[in-house]
Amino acid sequence: GLPTERQGRLPAMVLVHGGGGTAFRSWVQTWNSRGYAALAMDTSGGVPRRPEGETKGWQRHPASGPMGWGGFETVDDPPQDHWTYHAVAAVVLGHSLLRSMPEVDPERIGLTGISWGGYLANIVAGVDDRFRFASPVYGCGFLGENSAWSGRFAAMGHEKGMKWLRRWDPSQYVVHAGMPM
Repeated sequence: GLPTERQGRLPAMVLVHGGGGTAFRSWVQTWNSRGYAALAMDTSGGVPRRPEGETKGWQRHPASGPMGWGGFETVDDPPQDHWTYHAVAAVVLGHSLLRSMPEVDPERIGLTGISWGGYLANIVAGVDDRFRFASPVYGCGFLGENSAWSGRFAAMGHEKGMKWLRRWDPSQYVVHAGMPM
């Protein structure tokens, strides 16, 4: 989305939803009302419509990738088959799309995410150094260290838990972030 009134090239935001979320139009509109271009995507292959007759969940896009949020059970699958891989790619591609827009100043694009979106924001901050800043909001990593997911890692066993953490925990990526956070 773009603000209705604008002069010159705009600052922009990439907005990454949390678990159970989608590409929320209202979140984009909030940033538009503040003078920013904004982009939100569904990182789990959904579209912002409820399935017919349902009050929860989001309709799946026919070409969607893996289901989201953790993907702990897929730890032994190839990395390119994991939700995190696809979700990070979606955020980086969204950033590239915003940078390509003539209305947007590519040097003034920020990143924010909430919960699982904060998790993704920390990973993306470590792999895409083109962002001006990143602002992850809770749920942001170090999941193997006294987090709500500690029991999940214990149930996976040490070897598989460590494999997942080495591959997908934001602590492995955020150390490479060079932008203000």
